[in-house]
Amino acid sequence: MFIWSDYIHGSDDLLKDLPWEMSVEDFVKKNSKDDIFIHPTSVVEEGVVLKGPVFIGPNCFVGAHAYLRGGVYLIGNNSIGPGCELKSCILFPNTNLAHFNFIGDSIVGSNVNFEAGSIVANHFNERTEKEITVTISGKKIKTGSAKFGAVIGDGCKIGANAVLSPGTILEKNSVVARQQLVNQDSMENKNGIQWKELFVNKAFDLVMVILGVSIAFQLNNWKMNSDQKSLEKFYKESLLVDVNSDIEEINSIMDEISGDQVTVENYLGKMDNLPADSLLDPLQAILTFETFTGNRNTYETLVAIGLNTFTDREVIDKLTDYYSSYTSIRRFESVYTSAIFMIHQHFSEYVIYDPPRVVNKSVVSLAATKNSLLVADGQLNDGLEDYRDALKRAEALKTALEKGL
Repeated sequence: MFIWSDYIHGSDDLLKDLPWEMSVEDFVKKNSKDDIFIHPTSVVEEGVVLKGPVFIGPNCFVGAHAYLRGGVYLIGNNSIGPGCELKSCILFPNTNLAHFNFIGDSIVGSNVNFEAGSIVANHFNERTEKEITVTISGKKIKTGSAKFGAVIGDGCKIGANAVLSPGTILEKNSVVARQQLVNQDSMENKNGIQWKELFVNKAFDLVMVILGVSIAFQLNNWKMNSDQKSLEKFYKESLLVDVNSDIEEINSIMDEISGDQVTVENYLGKMDNLPADSLLDPLQAILTFETFTGNRNTYETLVAIGLNTFTDREVIDKLTDYYSSYTSIRRFESVYTSAIFMIHQHFSEYVIYDPPRVVNKSVVSLAATKNSLLVADGQLNDGLEDYRDALKRAEALKTALEKGL
C-alpha cells in the first residue's frame, strides 16, 4: 500500500491520488488561479521557457534556458539550475536541481538535491511493453500507465549523471551514487534474490568477506576516482562550451569597438575640413554600444559546490583568473555608459537622430564637441585593452581545459 506521508512530510494535505494515477497538470490548475504564476520574491532568468500551467512559489530561482512544461508546481525555496527541464512535476520546499537535469512526471519531496546531469526518466522507450510497474515493500504493482517517473522522498541525494528509471520509489534520505542506474523494475532474478542491487549498493560487505579488506579498499578508491574523473570531465566540457562562446562574443565586440574607434579618430583628424553632417558618423559609432553577455552558468555552479571538484590546479587557476576579467569588462561598460549619457546631453540640442541630421552646424566649432569625442576615443581604447586582456585569459583557460580532456 502506498502512503504519501511515508515518503514526503506534509504531502497528505495536498496529494490524494496514487502518484502514477494523478494528473499534475490538473493539480496545478486547481491550486493556481493563473496559467503562469511567478511569486514576486522569485527570480526567473533570461531564456527560460514556461508552458502553463506553471506555479512558481516564493523564493524560487529558475536558471537561464530552463524549460518547464506539462504542469509544474514549485512550492517554494526551490532552485532550478540552467538548462534543466521539468515536465509534470511537483517539487516540495528546499529541493534543488543543479543544471542539465531532466525530471519527468514525478513528485519530489523536501530537501532533495540533484547534482548536475541527473535524470528521472518517465517512459520505457526501449521496451515493447510500455506499462510501468513500481516496487513497494518488496511487492510489484502495475500502474496501468506508460508515463510515470518517480516519487522521491524527503532528504534524498541524487548524484551527478545518475538515472532513475520509470517507476522509481525512493525512501526518505536515500543516496543515489554518481552515474548509478536505479531500475527497480528489473532488480530481481528468477529466484527472487536481488543480485544486481546487492552488487551495486552492498558490494563492499560481500567483497570484504570473500577477498579481504585490502581489495575492498582498492575497489572503493577505484570507484571514487572513476566518479571524480567523470564529474570533472563533465564540468570541463561544459566550461569549454561557455569559454568558446565567450571568445566568439569577445572577438565580435572587439571588432565593433575597433571600428568605432577608427571612425571617431578619422573624424577628429579632419573635423575642421569636413561638412557638418559628417559629425553623424562618429556620433552613431559612439552611441551604438554592444554590451558583453558572457556565459558563466557552469562557473557559478562550480563556485556553489566548490572548485575542489577539479583536481587540476592549472584549470582552477586559469578559471578564477579568466572570470575575474568580467569585473574589468563590467567596469568599462559602466564608465562608458556614463560617458555616452554625457555626450548625448551635449549633442541633444544640435543633432536629431531620426532621421539623422545636424540641425545646428555651430556644434562642430564648439570645444565641448571635440572634448566629447576625445573622451569617447579614450574610453573605447580602454575598453579594447580590457577585452584583449579577457581574450588572452579566455584562450589560456581554453588551452588548459582542452589539455585535460
